[in-house]
Amino acid sequence: MKKRILKCPYCKVKIGFIRAFQNKANKEYFCPECSNISDLDLEEGIRNLAKILFILIALIAVIFSLFIKFYIWGTILIVLLFMAFYWQVPRFIRLKKKIEE
Repeated sequence: MKKRILKCPYCKVKIGFIRAFQNKANKEYFCPECSNISDLDLEEGIRNLAKILFILIALIAVIFSLFIKFYIWGTILIVLLFMAFYWQVPRFIRLKKKIEE
């Protein structure tokens, strides 16, 4: 997957991973450089990734708790899957110029 760099749609300043991750819940991004507000949208692909994550976690929980009985390894694997998912979230963020109402 090609790594995309998130930029402000007004001034084209790069936005870091942490800042993009923090602003995903706000649905708006305030650029400290140009003082403009832009809309923040998540792509539809993040839902597909979340569905895959849910299926994998369900399979791991069943396999490691019912058949293998290694609860610690199952828990570690689930935590690693969540970390990998959240590491990918900023790739699915898009910034658009805010439409004035």
